[in-house]
Formats: sequence, structure tokens, C-alpha cells
Amino acid sequence: MENVDSRWLDNLYREGFEAVFGSWMGRYACPFLFGHNLADKYVSISDLCRHVDGCIVDTGDSQLVGRSRDIEQSLQSTISAFAARWLPVTSPEPNSNEDHCSLVQTLWRHARRDMLRVINRPSYRSMLSLFLFALTPIPEGISEEEEADGISGQACVHAALQQIQTLRARQRNLQFSGSKVSPSLKSQAIVTTPESIETSGFINAESTVYWAALTFDTSASLTLNCRSLLSSGLFGFESELPWRLVKTCAKMFDENARQWKQGSSDMTDERANQIIAAGASWKLLGWKVTAIFKEALRDGHEESEVRRAYLAVVDSVKQFGIIYRPLLDECHKRMPFLGQQTKLRWCKSKTISYYKELC
Repeated sequence: MENVDSRWLDNLYREGFEAVFGSWMGRYACPFLFGHNLADKYVSISDLCRHVDGCIVDTGDSQLVGRSRDIEQSLQSTISAFAARWLPVTSPEPNSNEDHCSLVQTLWRHARRDMLRVINRPSYRSMLSLFLFALTPIPEGISEEEEADGISGQACVHAALQQIQTLRARQRNLQFSGSKVSPSLKSQAIVTTPESIETSGFINAESTVYWAALTFDTSASLTLNCRSLLSSGLFGFESELPWRLVKTCAKMFDENARQWKQGSSDMTDERANQIIAAGASWKLLGWKVTAIFKEALRDGHEESEVRRAYLAVVDSVKQFGIIYRPLLDECHKRMPFLGQQTKLRWCKSKTISYYKELC
């Protein structure tokens, strides 16, 4: 692939996916950052993963530079495969349909072959590579036999979630073989330097990456009918910090929104982005309670537990309708006057339409 294609693909990824997903990770949506006025409004998740990886020091790895380079190359390869479907939209030199299909297939196959190596190189960038590949559509022209002869998107999601658990615990995984159990690399744990924590906001950065992983985890548990790996299910999720923070942030946002109504009624680009991001945070809670309701039905829990889970879904829909939907409708009315990325974020927020279908 020529350099121009690589640059266009990276630009497509940043201006498309990260423009939307990054607003979900900023201070208006991430509950760990809510109220931190110095935190970024929009976050590049790829740059954030690079930053957090840079704060982690593996004292037992003498080939750290080479390993980091391999991790970065894998991430770039995955980003190219992820964004290749949109290349004809913006490429200055449009290819024929056959050439484009061939390019998409080549990038997808290369990224897929790389996934096993990515799994064996735990890092925050590797975690993102696995998530992005799981989101990459299987290209047209890939046979069922070829599709089955390799790692699946669901397996990539689970591997990514296991990686972030390992990284947050600062502990290497064990490798199991038929004859022995051995550490995957050195026995030393991954550590963070005190300087990195003091000077780079490491805790906030890692919490933001965790919120990103929780987003993928919750989405997977809802769409793939599997149990969440980072969060509790029917019993215990309500006491977990992220979900309690989401509810608290929703109350604070509602209070601020009431003050807006009493003051200026102008829907600025800044305010629209704040509304869209805050709604996305509540959306994730809606996904969570819906996944738990499906879990209660799937696992055959008692009627009282099923009803409790159902009422949680109903309440999330009701609260969304009270707090966020009127403001999102106001954003729609001002759409011609909003920025291009704000419009993109608003359109993506319409995936919350399942709330309307449940009503």
C-alpha cells in the first residue's frame, strides 16, 4: 500500500471513528473525568493508549524498544484495515471497485494474521488493536472457509478485555503448555514510574482507557449475549464505581441543563457537544441494564429478579427521555449551524434510537 493511502486511512480513522468515540472518552462523557475542567473535551484513544504505554516501564525487558515498535506497527496495520472501507470517499486518486476490494481484503488478511502476535504482546495499544479488528467488517469476497480459518472478532474482544485486566493488575499472564507453566516474558511485574504518575496524569489517563474498554465490554455483552468480563452482572453491578458515577454525573448534568433554560437559550457548538457526550454516557448505562435484563431471562432467574432488571431498563429509558432527549432534539433544530464533527457525533447518537423502540 502506498504512503498516500496509509495517510488517508489514518486521517479517515481520526476524523471519523475517533471524532465520535473520542467525545465519549472526554470530560463531558467519561465519569472518571466529569467536572475536571482541565481534562480534554475530546480524546484520541490511540494517542492515549500510546501515552499510557509510555508510562509503563518493564524493568525485565531488554528489547523494549523493538517490542514497542512491533506493537505500534500492529496498531497501524489494524487502523488501516479498519478504515479501508471508506477510502474511496476521500482518496484523491479513486481506484476501481475491483482494486478497492482487493486492497480491503489484503489489509484485512494482514491484520488478521497479526492478531495472534498482538494477543501475545499485552499493552494498551494491543488492546485497542484487538478492539478495532473486532469492529472491522469482513470484506466482500472472503469465503466462509477463509472466515472460519482464523481468529474471530468475538475472540479478539475477549482477548482485549483480558489484556486490560492484566495491565491494570500490573501482572504478567502465565503461558500454559502441555508440559509446563511459565511466565509469558520475565517474572517482573509491569510497573509505572513515580515520575510518570506525577507529571502525566497517569491515573486519569488509565481510567479513561478503562472506560473505553468498559464501553466495548458492555456493548459485547449486549450484542453477543455473553457475560461482561469487566463488570458484574445481575448481582453487584449497581455498587460498582463506574455506574454509580454515571448516575451522579447525570444528576449534575440535569442541574446544569436547568440553568441553561433559565439563562441563554442559544445552542452553541460547545453546548451541543456537551449534550451529545453526556447522553452517550447514559446510553452506556442503558446498554448495561439491557444486557443484565437479557442475562436474567437467559439464565432463568426468579421472576422477582427478572422484574427488577426489567424495571431498571424502563427507568433508564424514562430518565433518558427526561434529561437528554429534549436537548438532543434542540441540537437537531440547530444542526445547520453546528460544526461538521458535531453533526457526526449527533448522527451517531441516534443509535440510541433503540430507546425509542423500547418505549
